[in-house]
Amino acid sequence: MLNFLIKIRIHLIFTLLTMDKKPVVIIFLSILTIGMGIFNIFLIPFIPPPIKPDLGTTLFVGTTSGPDTLDPVNSWDDYSNVILEQVVEPLFFYDLYDLDLPRINVLAESYFWENLTSLHIKLREGVRFHDGTSFNADAAKWNFDRLLYLTNCTGTNTNQVAQTQTLWMLPDGETSIINNVITVGKYNITLILNAPYAPLLNTLAYINAGMISPTAHKDEKSSFIHALTGTPIGTGPYKYVQYKTKNEVVLSRWEGYWRNLAIFKTVKFLIYEEIDDLSNAIWSHQIDYAYSRNSMNLPSYEDDSSIIVKNFTDDTGQPELACRFYQFNTDELNETWREALSYAINYNNLITEAGDNKRTRASSIISPAFGAAYNSYIIAPIYNITKARQIMLSMDFGNISWTDDQWIAVAESQSPFRVINCSESDYERLSNTFRLIGIKTDPIFKPWLSSSGSKCIQTSGSDIEASQLISYSQCDILLVGWAPDYFDAFNMLYNALKTKFGFYLEWGFLNWEIVEVPILNDTWINSKLDLALETLDDETRNNIYKDIQWYLSETLHSHAFVYHNKIRFVHSADLYEIPYNALVKFQAYGIRRG
Repeated sequence: MLNFLIKIRIHLIFTLLTMDKKPVVIIFLSILTIGMGIFNIFLIPFIPPPIKPDLGTTLFVGTTSGPDTLDPVNSWDDYSNVILEQVVEPLFFYDLYDLDLPRINVLAESYFWENLTSLHIKLREGVRFHDGTSFNADAAKWNFDRLLYLTNCTGTNTNQVAQTQTLWMLPDGETSIINNVITVGKYNITLILNAPYAPLLNTLAYINAGMISPTAHKDEKSSFIHALTGTPIGTGPYKYVQYKTKNEVVLSRWEGYWRNLAIFKTVKFLIYEEIDDLSNAIWSHQIDYAYSRNSMNLPSYEDDSSIIVKNFTDDTGQPELACRFYQFNTDELNETWREALSYAINYNNLITEAGDNKRTRASSIISPAFGAAYNSYIIAPIYNITKARQIMLSMDFGNISWTDDQWIAVAESQSPFRVINCSESDYERLSNTFRLIGIKTDPIFKPWLSSSGSKCIQTSGSDIEASQLISYSQCDILLVGWAPDYFDAFNMLYNALKTKFGFYLEWGFLNWEIVEVPILNDTWINSKLDLALETLDDETRNNIYKDIQWYLSETLHSHAFVYHNKIRFVHSADLYEIPYNALVKFQAYGIRRG
């Protein structure tokens, strides 16, 4: 007997919306759980293809890299994710056709929280994997057990551990978020957590929690699907066919898909390792869609009526979720010093150094694309030497009547007001403006580069060789960047404020290094992050995120937020129903040719 009552009210409201000429039928369902349950509202968008699928069509997608992995559990890069997301489905995802990106049920039909550590999920019935195996509670548990083992959340994996391990650990870095998964009948599961983790639903929307066939992958329950020869078997609208290394990835339509069939029979990801080759491919119409975050010849495309350049950020005000910011060494610089330096940074130069109107100013570590989690009331510091000097004067440095030359003379003297240690690249960015407030900028090292001369990256779990680290302890200020792994502001805030590693930026974001950065140990922030983990209501949790952003900006001044990259989509003009979205996700399902 259940020791709680559940009252269900179902409202079926069929609303015909128009989004970019696309009719969307949305069913709104609300479940009110009384007792220990938690009220939740979920949206299930059904996007019926506007025309009958044409069996002879192929969608050509250009990309600059092939997948690094074909295993959902180990997938942590864009080029692996984009392939797997066509083939494998998680329990939850997002409506990419809605600018607000509401979370939707995919292989989950409904859910409710019994308490802070028990999540009940009703699974969708009538779904089959590409090999014909039925998707049910046993299949879901098999997948979760596999995920927990491969990420070594069980503590029993003595072989290769998934590089995504940290996504499935509590903030202590040692305890698994999920303790156990229990099947309840044929189509219900219960996730038992080791501690409250309110962002879990958004974590479950990440590709790591995508479902693969227990039958087809029975020999890979404790090992990874081979990156070159493996074949992921999921429930998605497309089946995986083959990967020709450095050439192409081929997908074919799944004729047994549980929703309406996809429009295109075949999707081919054509790999162009050089960005110029990708640019030429879209220009010469060898591809229909360009999937790349690297620079492309956008002005020439905009002059070609056969190519669409969707300036998503300019049109919607939503830039990328990733943020680039200066992190101050809070052990060396107090709040007043940090505030003064914030007003002595020429943000416009940093935004325009990449050229081609590619960046937009950041006011917070949380991008406006996070929607309800973004604090739009924050007014970020701007380059204002007068303001910076006023703060310096409050610390008894300088004189209100001094000219620029007098401030510069102090900076270049044997006794500057302060010496700020920074990287060689940051010296080029900061020295000319910092000297206007009597501060000398001292470059103390040349960034370490990998053997390829471009970047060094994390390759397994959280283990990084010491030789690959730039020690932040030498710097007072460093330009770093963070991008969320899943669509919850907690992931962004915690990673940027409380983890040991960050990404140091050379010129632009194409050259970057892993760097060691200090953990921000602030009692107030710690308490708010802990509270967020225990707050299941999305609106209330988003308000906590807003409070943290305000505190960082108005009180702590621990970061100077610089920019988010703008988002653009490039594709052939004869493609319709493109899901333009701030997650920069590509979804072949639903796209049609006009």
